[in-house]
Amino acid sequence: MNTFMDNLVGMLLVLAVLGVVALPSLIGLVHERRMDRQIRASSLAR
Repeated sequence: MNTFMDNLVGMLLVLAVLGVVALPSLIGLVHERRMDRQIRASSLAR
């Protein structure tokens, strides 16, 4: 049972680090898409 818990904690730690590394990139991607939509909407409004 101790090995199972060690493996579970290790996997959760790896997923947490992956989330911390990937989060800024995902936030930037969402921001860029929103800006693209706003630019497209303003160019169509002219």
